[in-house]
Amino acid sequence: VDKYVEDVEADRHITDQQLRQSLMQNGVSYDDFRKQAKVELEKAMMLNEELRQKVTISPEQIQAYYDAHQDQYTVKQEKYRLAQILVAVAPTASPAEVAAAKAKADEARKKAAAGEDFGDLAKRYSDDESKAQGGELGVFNPEDIMDEILAAIRNLQSGQISDVVRSKNGFHVIKVEQHQVPGVKQIALVKEDIRNKLVDDQTKGSLQNWVETELIKQHDVETLY
Repeated sequence: VDKYVEDVEADRHITDQQLRQSLMQNGVSYDDFRKQAKVELEKAMMLNEELRQKVTISPEQIQAYYDAHQDQYTVKQEKYRLAQILVAVAPTASPAEVAAAKAKADEARKKAAAGEDFGDLAKRYSDDESKAQGGELGVFNPEDIMDEILAAIRNLQSGQISDVVRSKNGFHVIKVEQHQVPGVKQIALVKEDIRNKLVDDQTKGSLQNWVETELIKQHDVETLY
């Protein structure tokens, strides 16, 4: 809410000094203005939620928007968002140490495949620095991924877990958090995004009108704008 107040002030091109001077002329302190504005904006947010709950978007409206804006839902470059568990193996590791590392990776992979939280498993099993972020690695183009790992995830869909992969660094278990395949995304994957956008479009006009009229009127600061 505080950030929104600041944004409103910025959008109106009012300097801090001009705002304070105008408030003084109206007999309102700067702190009181911000406190009152915060209360009203909190009310506005509640109003916005109430308005959103009353809006009904039909499947036909979603389909029509999807058909008219397919460029927004077209993936041009294949990308992977990945997380991993890495059980490290030193270059000088003995066969017994390699076998123990493989067994540890197999155990982590089995638990991940059974539905245990991958992030928690990464924190417990992984030797990679990414374990602090639950194994999250980020987003990659295919050409930026190690050949061994790319081969293991090439045919995986979003949410799937790879088999254990051996590399020079050790044994990897990879989760494909998201796999964006070039082409138009299926409507099932984007319908909630479209629904939210259509709801936003229908509610923001009413909310903006309230902020621009009732909020300003209640604070008697029309001259500031």
